[in-house]
Amino acid sequence: VTDRVRTEAALRESEARLRTIFDAAPLGIALLDEAGRVLEANAALTAIAGVPGGPALRGTTLDAALEERVFAALHSGEMDAYHTTLRVPRPGGDAV
Repeated sequence: VTDRVRTEAALRESEARLRTIFDAAPLGIALLDEAGRVLEANAALTAIAGVPGGPALRGTTLDAALEERVFAALHSGEMDAYHTTLRVPRPGGDAV
């Protein structure tokens, strides 16, 4: 039981550190699903997009040319990370 409690506490601490990094990062960060739709966006990305709050981007697809094979490679562990430049839609139709 003690090992389990320590493991759970370490996991909570790790998740809190990741959340802090995600929220405070000066760069726009988004968590995407397999289809490239936004599940969550940080404040920097919503400021870049010109929309108030993360939920406004939720469900949108960023123009990233995210190929199915890239997501499959990420999911399988064949790739550790994927970096790209995205066009982020803004209200009114333009993009940055």
